[in-house]
Amino acid sequence: MNNSDGDPDSYTTFLAQAATEAMPHATGFSSNTAIELVVFLALIAASALVSGSESAFFSLKNSQLIQLQEQEKPNSKLIIRMLEQPKRLLATILIVNTLISIAISIIAADITKSLLGGQPEYIQFLVEVIAVTFTLVLLGEITPKVYAAQHNVSFAGLMALPMKIMGQFFTPLSYLLIQSTYLLEKLVNNRGHNVKLDEIKQAIEMTASPHSTKEEKQILQGIVSFSNTNVRQAMTSRVDMMAVEYVITFTQLRAFINENRYSRIPVYEGDVDCIKGVLYIKDLVAHLNAGDDFEWQTIIRPPYFVPETKMIDDLLQEFQQRKIHLATVVDEYGGTSGIITMEDILEEIVGDIRDEFDDDEEIQYDKLSENVYVFNGKASLNDVERVLSLEDELEDIRGEAETLGGLVTELCKRIPRTGEVLVHERFVFEIESADKKRVRRVKITIQTAIKSRNSSEDEDE
Repeated sequence: MNNSDGDPDSYTTFLAQAATEAMPHATGFSSNTAIELVVFLALIAASALVSGSESAFFSLKNSQLIQLQEQEKPNSKLIIRMLEQPKRLLATILIVNTLISIAISIIAADITKSLLGGQPEYIQFLVEVIAVTFTLVLLGEITPKVYAAQHNVSFAGLMALPMKIMGQFFTPLSYLLIQSTYLLEKLVNNRGHNVKLDEIKQAIEMTASPHSTKEEKQILQGIVSFSNTNVRQAMTSRVDMMAVEYVITFTQLRAFINENRYSRIPVYEGDVDCIKGVLYIKDLVAHLNAGDDFEWQTIIRPPYFVPETKMIDDLLQEFQQRKIHLATVVDEYGGTSGIITMEDILEEIVGDIRDEFDDDEEIQYDKLSENVYVFNGKASLNDVERVLSLEDELEDIRGEAETLGGLVTELCKRIPRTGEVLVHERFVFEIESADKKRVRRVKITIQTAIKSRNSSEDEDE
């Protein structure tokens, strides 16, 4: 720079050039930056539309899909066709969204460099990560997905054609992605999933909504346990089953039906180990006025026998296929262990099902106080644990027992007498009623408060 001659024009020209060169660095903003900001906002909008499409398409309910099928609009038919290939649609959405996110990151880095060129690199990095991530997640993911879920039909209609075009354009990439997914699914399925039943039950407790009722949690846990329950755990034992002898008269049969009011009754010959068939009460409707000489044995239906070890989910499918509601359970020697009905199977999921013919005396338990219950001796241990809100605390002592009476018999190593008291950990079992064959009523006291008091006394010592 040569200003020795003092030429004012040269000095002015020099200042103008210096100001021009310094302006972008001083303000950090240029026409290129403005264009990049416009592109950045456009990509955020595109990301919002694509993310919202995922929420809109995959939140459509069956009733909404039926309405779309009935409509004659081109977009409605296009939505249905695209949902017929959900993996391809999802692959297209993921590919487009990923490419948009990459483009946003690149442009955001360039904008940050232009605006904060004079700042340290770590400040540029922090601003870029925090600002871009917040903007992309809030405006490009959360907000559009919430909106699209609430307006899924209109949003899906808006994006149906663009998603179809993008799906055709990215067909090679989506094909590779889908095939890779199939390969991963095969690998995962071959390895299997060793998820324990207790872990699933714990997950239900952790993920349950605060507004979920106890009955809803019980149904979910019943569904989880359903495939691990065998017939022996759900059946009505032979000592409690109601059956009629093959040789009784029609008058005696009608008296038995009026007294017990069952819709299906097993028929045996000699003893219950020889089941001849099942009498459906509805088959007798046409013969209500018949005389005592009516041979009711001619209308009994053939029995269906199942082993004790059969799983109830398999039995439910067989009931549906055979269109029957009752099966006779046999042990390994072919003797009758009891019967199992469709109602018994469903009760494993939804709990006790009571109809208009159930007596109040058949209630399985009475709650006397917060920690004191009285159960029928034939109450299932699964039901006892469910009522007492226990987490398999009786598993270590139940052995082969399936009922509460069997449990106390297991503890006592014999059939206990009325008035006997058995103690196991924090449970006190008091036999209220028993005979020579089985335990009829048991009082259970849970010593939660006593245990807590003893623990605190030990700590004081």
